[in-house]
Amino acid sequence: MRAEERRVVEKLVKAGIEFSAAVSAPGGAETIPLEAEMVLAYLDDWKAVAAAHYQLEVEEYELWVALDGRAMCGERTRSGAQCKNPVSGRIQLSAFDWLMRHGDPCAVHGGETSTDAR
Repeated sequence: MRAEERRVVEKLVKAGIEFSAAVSAPGGAETIPLEAEMVLAYLDDWKAVAAAHYQLEVEEYELWVALDGRAMCGERTRSGAQCKNPVSGRIQLSAFDWLMRHGDPCAVHGGETSTDAR
């Protein structure tokens, strides 16, 4: 069946058809372009293709979307539990900005305050 599917994709490309897909992203969804060779991969594992588009691992992509792009504190509380505070600043960060800020300390743990982050 895969060979037949590849032929269909090749015919569509020859006809001038381009591919894109709506994927989950902070705030809802975004449309990403798909190269012809990625169409079948998208059908098999859309999260892997979306994660690769954003230059994230699948687990990072899922967390970025679940947190709505909000970077969370990487510090521990006095009891040893993971801090649940967000890092001060914008929410719905781009994948790159989220990856750079996720795990930074919140204001309680010595990070920027909301005033500093403006």
